Amino acid sequence: MRADVPVPWFAFGFVGMVAVASSGLLPSPALGALAVVAQALLAAALAAVGLETDLRQIGAQGWRPFALGAAATVFIGGLALVLVMLTYA
Repeated sequence: MRADVPVPWFAFGFVGMVAVASSGLLPSPALGALAVVAQALLAAALAAVGLETDLRQIGAQGWRPFALGAAATVFIGGLALVLVMLTYA
């Protein structure tokens, strides 16, 4: 049996928009306006994720997933800080 693999269609749209923005076909004012639209859409997407989150189900998983998420956040934040400090030192 072959399982259907989900296709992340948004990734194709992202690559297409990067290509359009990098091509120089759009004037700078349009890119500024599109950046504001992108921020609004990202905020809406994050709000939708948050509204669908069931805190009881998360709590039922115990402390280990929370600890893993916290450790990953600290690691990524620390790594980013070190890279910024090395880059701009």
